[in-house]
Amino acid sequence: MHYLPKSIVFFLTLHALHATARQSANFSVTGTLNPTACGVSLSNGGVVDYGERVAANSNATEFNQLGSLTLEATFTCLSPTQVAMQITDNQANSSNVSITPLIDGGEAGGAPADDRFFGMGLAPNNEPIGNYVIAYTNGNADGSATDSIQSSNGRSSWISDGSGTAGPGGVSDLTQQTWPSSGAMAPLAVNNATMTLKISAAIDDMTTINAAADSIIFDGSSTLTLIYL
Repeated sequence: MHYLPKSIVFFLTLHALHATARQSANFSVTGTLNPTACGVSLSNGGVVDYGERVAANSNATEFNQLGSLTLEATFTCLSPTQVAMQITDNQANSSNVSITPLIDGGEAGGAPADDRFFGMGLAPNNEPIGNYVIAYTNGNADGSATDSIQSSNGRSSWISDGSGTAGPGGVSDLTQQTWPSSGAMAPLAVNNATMTLKISAAIDDMTTINAAADSIIFDGSSTLTLIYL
């Protein structure tokens, strides 16, 4: 037990002897002090699973709508805090603006703008597989149902966006979504809040991504970040 401290001192001493040309060294002290402790969690471990599909049962010449699935996002703060959520696309280089996912597979909601598309990765032939969009729905703040508000200009202003879609960046800036104060277009300080993330996806035609020859792995990935306001 006595040899370890000695060996460390010896190493440092040798280092100092061979570094005579340098009389000083820099160090940094880093960290983050947040206004209060807040956390976020996603249902199903954050996995949106469209399951296994057979290429022969999909359209060979037109886009294929996969429909909508949901995740529940839960936010918990130790004291009332103004926070927002921001979603970043980790596969932005695979997004293809020509592939339009319809919210609820076209049953309702229509088509979102192409600057709201998130990529699903590349097929083995290097073609984009498809896109998905994320709609914010079913907001709840401290037990009360609420719509949501959104900012796409760095929080300079907020607009009503009850079931709007997340903007991952690219054509537009990243969007941020939060819960509004009663009767005001301003963020609400919350203890416990939830939001349903409705994910709607579409993939390219089977011919373009060569699905008859290759196994296609959907590889969408996004990061939800909690932002203190």
